[in-house]
Amino acid sequence: MHNNKKHPENFGAVLRKARKANNMIQQQVADKAGINLRHYQMFESGKREITNASFRIAMAVIMALEINADILLSYSKSLMADQGEYQ
Repeated sequence: MHNNKKHPENFGAVLRKARKANNMIQQQVADKAGINLRHYQMFESGKREITNASFRIAMAVIMALEINADILLSYSKSLMADQGEYQ
Protein backbone atom coordinates (compact mmCIF):
# COMPACT_ATOMS: atom_id res chain seq x y z
CA MET A 1 0.00 0.00 0.00
CA HIS A 2 1.37 3.38 -0.93
CA ASN A 3 1.08 6.19 1.58
CA ASN A 4 2.09 8.67 -1.09
CA LYS A 5 -0.87 9.96 -3.11
CA LYS A 6 1.25 11.44 -5.90
CA HIS A 7 0.34 8.46 -8.05
CA PRO A 8 -2.67 6.16 -8.36
CA GLU A 9 -2.59 2.83 -6.53
CA ASN A 10 -1.87 1.23 -9.90
CA PHE A 11 -1.30 2.47 -13.39
CA GLY A 12 -4.43 0.61 -14.49
CA ALA A 13 -6.57 3.59 -13.53
CA VAL A 14 -4.54 5.77 -15.90
CA LEU A 15 -4.86 3.17 -18.68
CA ARG A 16 -8.62 2.83 -18.19
CA LYS A 17 -9.14 6.61 -18.22
CA ALA A 18 -7.06 7.00 -21.39
CA ARG A 19 -8.84 4.10 -23.10
CA LYS A 20 -12.25 5.57 -22.35
CA ALA A 21 -11.11 9.04 -23.45
CA ASN A 22 -10.06 7.49 -26.78
CA ASN A 23 -13.41 5.66 -27.09
CA MET A 24 -11.64 2.31 -27.35
CA ILE A 25 -12.47 -1.13 -26.04
CA GLN A 26 -9.79 -3.25 -24.41
CA GLN A 27 -9.42 -5.47 -27.50
CA GLN A 28 -8.65 -2.42 -29.66
CA VAL A 29 -5.89 -1.32 -27.27
CA ALA A 30 -4.42 -4.81 -27.15
CA ASP A 31 -4.49 -5.11 -30.95
CA LYS A 32 -2.93 -1.68 -31.45
CA ALA A 33 -0.21 -2.48 -28.87
CA GLY A 34 0.44 -5.93 -30.36
CA ILE A 35 -0.30 -7.84 -27.16
CA ASN A 36 -3.03 -10.30 -26.29
CA LEU A 37 -6.24 -9.11 -24.68
CA ARG A 38 -5.69 -10.90 -21.36
CA HIS A 39 -2.27 -9.31 -20.99
CA TYR A 40 -3.78 -5.83 -21.42
CA GLN A 41 -6.68 -6.63 -19.08
CA MET A 42 -4.20 -7.55 -16.34
CA PHE A 43 -2.50 -4.15 -16.68
CA GLU A 44 -5.76 -2.24 -16.60
CA SER A 45 -7.17 -4.20 -13.65
CA GLY A 46 -3.96 -3.74 -11.67
CA LYS A 47 -3.33 -7.48 -11.41
CA ARG A 48 -0.03 -6.85 -13.17
CA GLU A 49 1.94 -3.60 -13.00
CA ILE A 50 2.90 -2.23 -16.39
CA THR A 51 6.17 -1.14 -14.79
CA ASN A 52 7.07 -4.85 -14.50
CA ALA A 53 6.51 -5.45 -18.23
CA SER A 54 9.24 -5.19 -20.82
CA PHE A 55 10.03 -1.70 -22.03
CA ARG A 56 8.72 -2.61 -25.49
CA ILE A 57 5.34 -3.75 -24.14
CA ALA A 58 4.97 -0.78 -21.79
CA MET A 59 5.78 1.65 -24.59
CA ALA A 60 3.45 -0.12 -27.04
CA VAL A 61 0.55 0.18 -24.58
CA ILE A 62 1.10 3.84 -23.77
CA MET A 63 1.59 4.66 -27.45
CA ALA A 64 -1.63 2.81 -28.34
CA LEU A 65 -3.44 4.99 -25.81
CA GLU A 66 -1.55 8.16 -26.75
CA ILE A 67 -0.34 8.60 -23.17
CA ASN A 68 2.72 10.81 -22.63
CA ALA A 69 5.66 8.60 -21.63
CA ASP A 70 6.51 11.11 -18.88
CA ILE A 71 3.44 9.96 -16.96
CA LEU A 72 4.69 6.36 -16.90
CA LEU A 73 8.20 7.47 -15.95
CA SER A 74 6.89 9.66 -13.12
CA TYR A 75 4.73 6.79 -11.88
CA SER A 76 7.70 4.40 -11.94
CA LYS A 77 9.92 6.88 -10.12
CA SER A 78 7.26 7.43 -7.46
CA LEU A 79 6.82 3.67 -6.95
CA MET A 80 10.56 3.21 -6.59
CA ALA A 81 10.75 6.04 -4.05
CA ASP A 82 7.92 4.46 -2.04
CA GLN A 83 9.89 1.22 -2.01
CA GLY A 84 13.12 2.96 -1.00
CA GLU A 85 14.78 2.14 -4.33
CA TYR A 86 15.05 5.72 -5.58
CA GLN A 87 15.91 8.92 -3.79
